[in-house]
Amino acid sequence: MSISMFAGITVLALLYHVHVADNPTELGLPADASTPTALAQIAKASFGDVTFLFYYVQAFTAGILILTANTAFNGFPLLSSLLAQHRFLPRQLHNRGDRLVFSNGIMLLALAAIGLIIAFDADVSSIIQLYIVGVFVSFTLSQAGMVRHWTKELTHTTDPPARRRIRRSQAINATGAFFTGIVLIIVLATKFLHGAWIVTIAMPLLFVVP
Repeated sequence: MSISMFAGITVLALLYHVHVADNPTELGLPADASTPTALAQIAKASFGDVTFLFYYVQAFTAGILILTANTAFNGFPLLSSLLAQHRFLPRQLHNRGDRLVFSNGIMLLALAAIGLIIAFDADVSSIIQLYIVGVFVSFTLSQAGMVRHWTKELTHTTDPPARRRIRRSQAINATGAFFTGIVLIIVLATKFLHGAWIVTIAMPLLFVVP
């Protein structure tokens, strides 16, 4: 589904000659002008800019972004509570609040999010670099981990049909790791000075924290 959506957006962007740039002057616009997102340009070209379907696409996109942001508030408090339980983080992060959620973890993440918004002056083009690097590091490591998992499965699997299924899964994960790794390298090479350097320093430091 994700591949189909990505392919469809790419084809429509090429057909409608969609252009997006950090600097509006690169598109022949005034320096203080706002540039519409790629999805907004595609929706406008497909449905017009004052139609129900145009605003439906915008609202649906906003909803997806809200759900995406919410996953961090669901996952981080639980992860921090587990780490706090084993003394890797302050014990306060393991405590549940009045509503039986890890309130301290939620507040810590909210403060960190507010700090990033203030530090980057709410500039999406800058903040997005932190997200992209983190996501593709996760994708690459998870796919590479599955390749290692299937390699171990092959060592104690003798049934030929089962081995073929394992090798097929291994090939799929290896392909995924290869392409996500390429994207990660490209992002680091092109966006390092635009904010990606923060993640490349922060992630190794977090990994080695005792």
